[in-house]
Amino acid sequence: MEHARTLEVAAGSFDAAEKDFVAVAGLVADPQAQAEAHLNAYRAALETRDWDAALRELLQAVRLDARRWAPFPVGKFVPQRILGAGGFGVVFLCQHKYMNKPVVVKTLFDDDLDRRIDQLFLEAQVLRELDHPAIIRLQDCGFGSPDGE
Repeated sequence: MEHARTLEVAAGSFDAAEKDFVAVAGLVADPQAQAEAHLNAYRAALETRDWDAALRELLQAVRLDARRWAPFPVGKFVPQRILGAGGFGVVFLCQHKYMNKPVVVKTLFDDDLDRRIDQLFLEAQVLRELDHPAIIRLQDCGFGSPDGE
């Protein structure tokens, strides 16, 4: 069955793959396997630009295994909706838990980066110094990975 889902994704049948991953999450008993199935459903939903389904599936994965699948500190930045996604990452509208203000959080897919993390932080430092009415000011940046690096 795993090969069928892989083929669905490879063939671009993301709707079918998403439904299969959701079904798998309901069939397996292991919470880590459930979380990974929900994460795969999230990724498939991103491909079809079904932001509501993508957010729902991501939150399920994070609820089951936050240490491994949270793309940012969801306890601090509570996701409200996905604003968009592309080849490099996903942009979320979140509510800052402590400041009670809306914030935009952009996550990057680390497996697709063509630069090192320290280069991204250097770019963030430069962006933080930009002051122009057409540019959203960078407030914070960080890095997290499941293995703690």
